[in-house]
Amino acid sequence: GALGTELIKQTSEGGYIVATVSGSKDGDVSDNYGCSDAWLCKLSNTGSIQWQKNYGGSGCEEAGDIKETSDGGFIVGGSSSSNAGDVIGNHDLCNYDYWIIKVDNSGAMQWQKCLGGSNSEYVNCIEQTADKGYIIAGYTSSYDGDISGLHGNGGFGDYWIVKLGPDALLPDTELTLTGEARGKQNFLHWSTVTEQNNKGFEVQRSTDGYNFSKIGFVNTKAINGNSNLKLNYDFTDMGFASSINYYRLKQIDQDGKFSYSNIVVLRDENAITAGLSTIYPNPVKNTLNVKVASLNNNEITMLITDISGKMMRNKTTQLGSGESIVQVDVSSLPSGTYFLKIVWSNGYENTVKKFIKE
Repeated sequence: GALGTELIKQTSEGGYIVATVSGSKDGDVSDNYGCSDAWLCKLSNTGSIQWQKNYGGSGCEEAGDIKETSDGGFIVGGSSSSNAGDVIGNHDLCNYDYWIIKVDNSGAMQWQKCLGGSNSEYVNCIEQTADKGYIIAGYTSSYDGDISGLHGNGGFGDYWIVKLGPDALLPDTELTLTGEARGKQNFLHWSTVTEQNNKGFEVQRSTDGYNFSKIGFVNTKAINGNSNLKLNYDFTDMGFASSINYYRLKQIDQDGKFSYSNIVVLRDENAITAGLSTIYPNPVKNTLNVKVASLNNNEITMLITDISGKMMRNKTTQLGSGESIVQVDVSSLPSGTYFLKIVWSNGYENTVKKFIKE
C-alpha cells in the first residue's frame, strides 16, 4: 500500500492541494473515523489553510493520488478497508479496495466508489480524461469481483487499469427539509418532486451545526427508487438531550452517490436554557465577553479555534448556578475569524459561536 504517501499539487488558482493519510484528531486535523483516514488540505498560495477534511470509515483509508478536475473540484484515488462512514460498497473488509472520491472545490464529497475483489487493490495514479471521465492505474491481487484475468500467483498481483465514465448527475430530488419542535419531540418533514435511483434518507442531528451524526434512516417510498410524483416523508426525534438541535438529511442513491439537504434548527422554547447564549463585542480587539448560563455549579472549558480547526486558546472556569459573564483575553490572537465552543464537565458541547478578531 501507500501508507505514509504525501501528495501536493498546485491548483489552477495558484494555491495547493495536499492529499495524505492521517490518524490524528488534533492540531490541524479536525476528525478521525478509523485507524487512518484520507486527509485533504487546501492551501492558499502563501501556505495558509483554506479548508481541510477527513474522509473514511471504521477501517483504514489512504490517498494514493489526487488531481484537480475540469469543474474546479478534485478526484482522489485511494484505498479503503471500510464499509461504513463515507465508504459504501467495499468488496472485502479484510483487504483494501480502490476507493475513488470526487469532491468539490470546498472539500464536500460529491460521490465515492469502491472497485476491487476479495483481495487487495491499491491506487497509484488517477487522471481525468478528455471525455471528463477518469482513468485509474494501480495494483490488484484479486481474481473476482470487478477484476478478471489475473496473471499473478503466489501472492504476486497484476497492474490494474480501470476507466470510469464522466460524472453522472448528482442526486436531484428537489429536497427541502422543514421541522417543528413540540416539547420533547422534534418533528421533521420533507418531500421530493422527483427521485432517481434513490435508496433513502439518512437523518442526521447536531448540537453545534457543524458536527452531525446519524440518528435514523428512512427508506424511499419510490418503487425501485424512481418517481416523478410528489412524495412526502416524516421523522420524529425523541432522543435528543439539548434544547437546541440542528438537523439535515443525507439522501443516498443506490449506487452510493449522495447529497445533503438544507439544515433546520429546532429549539425547545419551554426548556430552561442552559449554555452559551452570546459573545460580545464582535468584532473584538482585546477582551471577549462570554455570556453563559448554568442550572447548577459547573466547570466549563472554553475552546477557541481558527477557521481550519486549529486550537488557539482554551480556558477552564467554574460557574455558579444562573447566568455568568466570563472574560477571555484574545488580544494576542492574530486578526481573523475564530470559533468559540464550550465543553461542559460531562463532555457535552454547546453551540459554536463565530467572532472576528480585529
